[in-house]
Amino acid sequence: MHPIFAIAVLFVLAACVPAGSNNLAPFIDIRSANFADMDNLTLCSIYSAHAFRSDEAKDELDRRKVLTEEDWKRVIDHKLYAGMPECAMVAAFGPADQRYLFRDAASGNPLQVEYLYDCVRTQTPDCPYTDVIVLNSKVLSWSAAQTTALLGQGASLAPIPAASTPSYTGGGSETGGGGGGGGGSGM
Repeated sequence: MHPIFAIAVLFVLAACVPAGSNNLAPFIDIRSANFADMDNLTLCSIYSAHAFRSDEAKDELDRRKVLTEEDWKRVIDHKLYAGMPECAMVAAFGPADQRYLFRDAASGNPLQVEYLYDCVRTQTPDCPYTDVIVLNSKVLSWSAAQTTALLGQGASLAPIPAASTPSYTGGGSETGGGGGGGGGSGM
């Protein structure tokens, strides 16, 4: 295996940690990994690379019935939509450049997961960055973000890193541009 490819696969796998996890993803040797033992988000991340064993990752996701036929169509077309499964978003756009889990500071309960994508690199809408909010493992909204800096969430939220650098801008958009309610026809 070419060394640059091996590093890229390691980066892809390390960047996609399940939202409920507080630990970084362990090293996975893609050449010998047992996909039956992997979580869905990791499999969607492997599929998104469209490289070594990505077809096997898709086969395992199909065996588990993680995504519907309509979800796969949207994945292939790189289309965001409100209610899109988090795994489908990761399969379509790959692991985020930044990913954060927000928990209620008092209770510790998860509130949302936020993904920040470089829209040029990933073909997402809303340049220069696309900020995607996921609630209950479904895309709630997305919007343009001008920066990758964490702006804060107020006293009741505490950002917890999920294997990447912090980011938060909030908002949502159907077709790109400003804030507002989330999703819909998407890109």
